[in-house]
Amino acid sequence: MEPEYDRYPDQEVVWRDIRFAPARFEVWMSGQKIKSGRASSIITITLEENGLGYQGLGQVEVRHNEAALLNLLSDENMFDMYGAQGNRIVLATVPTQTNARSIDMTAMQMRWPHSRYNYDFKSDEPYACSLFMLNQRISKLAFHLDNPEKLVEFYVM
Repeated sequence: MEPEYDRYPDQEVVWRDIRFAPARFEVWMSGQKIKSGRASSIITITLEENGLGYQGLGQVEVRHNEAALLNLLSDENMFDMYGAQGNRIVLATVPTQTNARSIDMTAMQMRWPHSRYNYDFKSDEPYACSLFMLNQRISKLAFHLDNPEKLVEFYVM
């Protein structure tokens, strides 16, 4: 059962850099857990004030060094925008035209402004990353990937 994560009433998020030391990870495809294990990685989430990203606000970089996942998930990932969505903070790259065809990407293209015109994601490159917080501390982090569609999740416990 999912915990009652912090909720965010609007899409505005005041950014702060995060270091996250998860205890475990899971990889999901087609509703099935295909891999899991103890995490040994430190995940860093940093706002890069590089003038890129949506409306020049900077991109968010997420890095990990989880050796067991390096063939499934790129160790350096850049996202063009971020915002709150219900019980999560979402980091995303939302192109107008893309090779990502998941239902989640389609929904994001309808709800969020497009951050790029055309972009094709590599098989190990996520289009979104969701941060779930408990009492303003990260509890779960989920990377959303396509080609093939999969979910890579890191947990505190």
